[in-house]
Order: sequence, then structure tokens, then C-alpha cells
Amino acid sequence: MTEDLKILIAATPVVDHARLDAMEAAVWSRVAEIRDRRMTDQVRAATVAVAIMVGVANGGFLIMAQRPQPSEMRIFTIASDLSPLTSLDDLG
Repeated sequence: MTEDLKILIAATPVVDHARLDAMEAAVWSRVAEIRDRRMTDQVRAATVAVAIMVGVANGGFLIMAQRPQPSEMRIFTIASDLSPLTSLDDLG
């Protein structure tokens, strides 16, 4: 059995160490790229979470705010249904 191993080791071609060194550098650059991508994804997720929280808080404050009273200026329009002030009164 040891003779078979010696034959297999002898039949293996000589490895070029320069190629292995280049491969190691390529692997480490790929690891750094994946690490940077993960960091970017985490920052993006945190940004979206903060934006959602700000939107929910803003919506909550808007619901609690006082609703505006109907404008007295709409009595001066010819067709009060077509007045731009009427659409604002419908919101409040």
C-alpha cells in the first residue's frame, strides 16, 4: 500500500507556487468583497427601518393633530362645489 502512495505522489505534477500565491490573494479579496457587501446590506436595512419608524411616527402625530375648520372663503365662489377650497375642507 505504501508503494501505491509513493507512485501516486511521484506521478503528481509539480505545483507552481506563484499560482497558489495569486489564488490566496484572490480568495482574500473575495472575502473582503463579501464582507463589504454584508455591511452595505446591514446599513441599507437599518436605513429602511428608520424610514419606516419615522413614517409611522409622522402618521401618528398627523392623526392626533386638530382637523382644520371649513374655510369661510368658500361662500364667495360662484360654484362652491368646484372651489379648490372645498377639496381642502373635505380632507379635514
